Amino acid sequence: MFLIIFSLLNAVNIYFFFRAKYHGFILFCLLILFVEPVFQKLTDPSLFGDSYNVFGFDRLKTNLIMIISFIIISMFNPNRIKLPIKYFWKINRFIVVVCVFHIFNVLFSANIYNSIALTIVGIIGPIIFFYIILSLPRHFFHQNHNLTRTILVSSIGFLTIGLFMYLHSIGKNINLNTNILRTGGLLWLSNISTQVLAFFFPFIFYPLKTKNSFLIRITAIVLFLVLIVVSMSRTALAVYSIMIFTILLKQKNRFQFIFLGVTIIMMALYLTEIWFEINIVELYSNRFFRTGDTMQTIQDDARLKIYLESLEIIEGREMMGTGISTFGDLNKMGWSNAHNIFINILVERGLIGLILFVGFIIFYFKNIVKEYKNLNQNNAESLFIYLIGVGLLGFILIGMTGNDLFLNSGFITGWPMYISLFLLAIVLKKKNI
Repeated sequence: MFLIIFSLLNAVNIYFFFRAKYHGFILFCLLILFVEPVFQKLTDPSLFGDSYNVFGFDRLKTNLIMIISFIIISMFNPNRIKLPIKYFWKINRFIVVVCVFHIFNVLFSANIYNSIALTIVGIIGPIIFFYIILSLPRHFFHQNHNLTRTILVSSIGFLTIGLFMYLHSIGKNINLNTNILRTGGLLWLSNISTQVLAFFFPFIFYPLKTKNSFLIRITAIVLFLVLIVVSMSRTALAVYSIMIFTILLKQKNRFQFIFLGVTIIMMALYLTEIWFEINIVELYSNRFFRTGDTMQTIQDDARLKIYLESLEIIEGREMMGTGISTFGDLNKMGWSNAHNIFINILVERGLIGLILFVGFIIFYFKNIVKEYKNLNQNNAESLFIYLIGVGLLGFILIGMTGNDLFLNSGFITGWPMYISLFLLAIVLKKKNI
């Protein structure tokens, strides 16, 4: 039943594309990506309320349906374009190298089955999606208000699903304590949402001028505040604060922005304590000073131990790595990943994979900076590009201590790859490529 429903959602998305309803297509793509783990849990009951670190056909079939829908669109795409030679070598050459590298990465993997699975859904799928987005008409990418609304509505849907899962996981009792649960809905909100939605968080501050924009913006702000509180993530608190400060630098009325922001936060904290009996200050104090002062808490964190063990795991396989999606099988602590994007990629993809990843990030930021400089820095177009850069920066920073969700060990979804390539395609199209 659930598989049929998911197939119908993808069929509707194909319909949107061929009817040239591109905003509906993008919205459905993001919603399908975000709701996909729910269907994976429903079609594989053994996963419900526990972890995503399980592989098999039940985990793959929803991903494969979505990828098949993208293949159908690509085969009959009326907007298919041919890139100029100079851009072919800039973009396609890199993608070919990435694909060839991962073929060898799979062949020499410590777990070939898992590596094949994640390569299909974490690399091949996002690449096909990337070319579909590049094929959309150019005028579509100059409608920043509609794009922003699409992004925010998707985020709201994603957070709402996670919040319902969270309430279900704890028996609809939102009283938290210092023992932070990392399962079910809270796994969704803590280990996934704080990272995936870092891409989209900056768009809350884009000046929307569309219908219901105020309601959409306020709803997104409230849900993001709930996300930060429920996750109790120290890194998320710091990174989201950095993103707000970075965005603040571009605001004309900074004092008004700060005043309204502080007022909203204080009201949210007060209502949270009154309605849900959550002492947020006490909770965060326990998180930051769990074993003495802040430095002692950091030193006692298990992440440092897993970072050191990662160097042992990769010994002898420094160039190619142990194979994508193998970290969970090889580390003694049983973690699904190294909780650091760069270390996890180094272990599973080796130095070559890490160089490719860093090259991708450099290419990304280089195009963002170029486009930003080419635009009048006071207009809405440049602000949109600026927010894309802030979102990528936030994702990378939060990934320094969180799950490697780019092409990670424990999650066969590829969300961040889809989202990052979607935003990169927007930047490239705005550069008239």
